[in-house]
Amino acid sequence: MSKQRRPKPLRERLLALLESKIREAESTSSQSLKKSLRTLFEYCTPKEEGSTKPFTLFNDLRYSNQSFISLLRHELITVLTESLQDTQEIEESAAIHISVVLFGIEEGPYWSESKFRKTDKHYVLFINGVRDSYSWITSYNSCSAGSRLSQISDDIYIISELLGGVKAIIETSEMNGVKICKYCYRITYKSKLNDCCKNHKTIERPNKPQYTTNYIRGKRAYNRIKEHHKKLTRYQILREYYGDNIQLQSSFHPVNDLKEGCIITNAELHELVDEIQRCDWSPSIKKNLRKYLVKFTNIFPQLEPHIIGSDSYEEFRKACLSPSILDHEEDPSNHPFWLLESIQLADVLMKPKKKNKK
Repeated sequence: MSKQRRPKPLRERLLALLESKIREAESTSSQSLKKSLRTLFEYCTPKEEGSTKPFTLFNDLRYSNQSFISLLRHELITVLTESLQDTQEIEESAAIHISVVLFGIEEGPYWSESKFRKTDKHYVLFINGVRDSYSWITSYNSCSAGSRLSQISDDIYIISELLGGVKAIIETSEMNGVKICKYCYRITYKSKLNDCCKNHKTIERPNKPQYTTNYIRGKRAYNRIKEHHKKLTRYQILREYYGDNIQLQSSFHPVNDLKEGCIITNAELHELVDEIQRCDWSPSIKKNLRKYLVKFTNIFPQLEPHIIGSDSYEEFRKACLSPSILDHEEDPSNHPFWLLESIQLADVLMKPKKKNKK
């Protein structure tokens, strides 16, 4: 097996995103947006040796230097303020959409470090709202090719793609930093005694020399499933290295060029993950999900009510991660593949002990 490489560093990935947006903006976007994109690109570009202006992602009360996120916010506010002033003279209705986007960037609760580092449904809704604004603006009669309103609508579209891209890069970069418990599928909670999850870490009892038995119980459960050690180890390695930055490969959708982050899996699982990511939470998806999960007999009775009763993947995921099922509410990943893999591993770990022969 060839050595798996980690995804590119965060700064390098941000540079690649900005470079693509600069190219995209070249022909139809405003000079204001082009200037802001170049400013952001220059900020991310490694400085010459001896420079005193390092790259900083966030500045949530910890850094005195200007951060990338604060600069991104400042530049977008500058572009949108100029666009709003121009649009009010052209199309008052379109100006309303721009003012909503501007307000979301100026006042929205999405810009804190904690929000960027994990999946946040409000931010997703905001991005969808920006894309809707682009669609509305392009529908106005005054938005003819080459017009100022057309230029502004193009800016809005690129801004939506930029915001979504930055959020995705930060999320996957954070995921690449997680450490998985050696006895299960959960992320670890570091302690001075061992690096296991909350369910398996060892905690010293007050005023007593003994330790709680969580660690021992986890070890015993792990030892009972020796035939599954290879699968659990594979899960740990791939999840820690790639996070959500993955591409699945199977007979369902063969990939000729196996890229970094490509995971070989079975066609049934691959097709189900693809369907969840592409489609609305339809009765058909629920039916296929139930068909896939019913084989996990130990955990399926707990899952079935949520397959039937959920109105979205997010609702189903939240139920699965609750204390009564996977007990992993801290899981930062939103990818269906990792959720389904966690369910399979949980089912294995729940296998009852073999009875002693009399």
